[in-house]
Amino acid sequence: MAYRSAPNNAPNDVQKMLDNCANFDKDVRHTGALDLCNMIASSAEQQEENLEKRVCTAFITHLVDESMEVKSNAVKCI
Repeated sequence: MAYRSAPNNAPNDVQKMLDNCANFDKDVRHTGALDLCNMIASSAEQQEENLEKRVCTAFITHLVDESMEVKSNAVKCI
């Protein structure tokens, strides 16, 4: 799923993706992280430092996730 929201909705979308990264359901965690990774990869603008830290923390947390899909996506995104 590609990131295609209007720029003024971007903070809300990123927050939703970060919330999904912490979801109890492994499929939601995987999808949230994948969407977040795609959004970052396709964005030409620099992210705020606070946001960068939260994104990095989400991916680092996924490195020790019980789901292999979630782990492998985190490795890919980092």
